[in-house]
Amino acid sequence: MDNKILKTDEFNFELSEDRIPKYPLEKRDQSKLLVYDQNGLSDRRFSDIVDLLNAGDRLVVNNTKVIKARLYFKKPSGKIFEVFCLEPSNGRDPAIALSSKSFSEWNCLVKGSKKWGDDDLDLVVERDSKESIHVKAHKVGRTIDGLCIRFSWNNDDYCFADILSFAGAIPIPPYLNRQADESDEHRYQTVYAAFQGSVAAPTAGLHFTPEIMSTLREKGVNITELTLHVGAGTFRPVKDEFITSHEMHEELISVPLNAISELIQTKGRIIPVGTTSMRTLESLYSMAYALYSGTEDWKNVGQWDYERSKEPIERSKLLEILKSELLNTGENQLQGKTGIMIVPGYNFKMCDALITNFHQPKSTLIMLVAAFVGEEWKSIYNHALKNDYRFLSYGDSSFLVGK
Repeated sequence: MDNKILKTDEFNFELSEDRIPKYPLEKRDQSKLLVYDQNGLSDRRFSDIVDLLNAGDRLVVNNTKVIKARLYFKKPSGKIFEVFCLEPSNGRDPAIALSSKSFSEWNCLVKGSKKWGDDDLDLVVERDSKESIHVKAHKVGRTIDGLCIRFSWNNDDYCFADILSFAGAIPIPPYLNRQADESDEHRYQTVYAAFQGSVAAPTAGLHFTPEIMSTLREKGVNITELTLHVGAGTFRPVKDEFITSHEMHEELISVPLNAISELIQTKGRIIPVGTTSMRTLESLYSMAYALYSGTEDWKNVGQWDYERSKEPIERSKLLEILKSELLNTGENQLQGKTGIMIVPGYNFKMCDALITNFHQPKSTLIMLVAAFVGEEWKSIYNHALKNDYRFLSYGDSSFLVGK
């Protein structure tokens, strides 16, 4: 299929609000699991995932951690503004921006930003009866989606991650139509979340429990961790008539050297948990191919850059080249950016199966699923809709074997 003529409406379906749960199930692994493989469609529980993976398979998980990205500031008049921190400005590593003391600049969405004016906004963080932190938000300039804001505070004993931890709220998706509560701080994180930087959870991983992870390891299933810090743009519907008119956002990825070695050694299937892990793996192949072909800016993958790797090359061979490059440069991890947009017509290089939730119509995520399983995505989603599967972040899961 030629992605140049694909229309967004081809990925539309009716999704009523009652199919979108506001809260997760009490137990993570009791979600439904729709299985699509060589035997067709079947209905399981997520706890059955241990039966679907084999010794030698490699599960690839995204260990990013959601930050408390929503802050609430006041104008001198008393008007309150919700400030949603999307990403550090100028493409900075979230780890660096979060560890900054005294000030940190972020690209943000601000509700009612037209009423902000020129004054700085204020936030007082009460630590105890003897100490408070005074935070200011200064408007630096406009971005494509919102504002660049410089946050500053009066106590350099604290970094920006502390400010968010003390005063921020977990940025649960707007389609949940509620405020975040204390339970979201735990349930909107995967059990293997490690590195702060996401403003949305890699929700396919929310079904895993420590017990499932342990059982998989005992069975001989390998688990590899990598990092893609999820931006809010991941879930943005495609509004253009043709998908090529949609501008994909970029996200920072980090793949440790040992993870690349593990991928090279894999004898069984490579199975990403979630679309973020899948996009990272496919971007990794694209980076390796660009390095192999002598591309100077090989660490950055643009929206359609996967088209540069049309010559089929065994993935382990390319990853060996990538590993050698990192060893030669003394780097213990590969850091880069990806804006890759995977749609039907894409030939997957790294992934053999996929664990993922059920996605919004007209989203880049449903297009990725369609690319992976082909036209069968329609029967998969029709089955889910007819059999009371729950959709989106706190919804049910699927195990999909590629076409």
